[in-house]
Amino acid sequence: MTCTNFGPGMSMGHTVAVKRIKGVKDAVSITCPKGMGMHMRLVYVELEDGYDFDEVAKKISEDPYFCHDEVYINQVSTVKDLIDMRHSVKIERKGTSAGACNQRMEYHMSVNNPAATAQVMVSAARASVKQKPARTIGAKLNANSCSSCKCEAKAGLLHVTRDTFDRLIVWREGRADL
Repeated sequence: MTCTNFGPGMSMGHTVAVKRIKGVKDAVSITCPKGMGMHMRLVYVELEDGYDFDEVAKKISEDPYFCHDEVYINQVSTVKDLIDMRHSVKIERKGTSAGACNQRMEYHMSVNNPAATAQVMVSAARASVKQKPARTIGAKLNANSCSSCKCEAKAGLLHVTRDTFDRLIVWREGRADL
């Protein structure tokens, strides 16, 4: 049996999902592992003026990103003090040999979540320009599609605008000026 336990740490995807809900001024969602591949989420929201916490909390818990999880939603005056970009994952594998339950392997990783995400995105972008055209998956660009920006599409495989690249650098440096 293999179990993947995420956290504790900020979930970038879940945080973005909460921030897009009407009435939320700012938010952070923290994944907390419970073990055996199960987890819960602690959501902290800062509301815009004039919004009811119970109504916003209901929208969050009904959102497809949260409706299948154990979620605890808390209203705070500011989320800035709660933001921690670190995240971790622990993968556990239990097995048997010769009928005895005697094998256990664990892998644990801790990362700065935005920096690790940016590194994966940049690595994927670098790898995509090295990929043979015959094995291309996804849409190709035509020569006219880049006329409105100042980037160069190599072999019609990759289109990264300067704005997107700048955001990757901001994430990597841990700055909050996105």
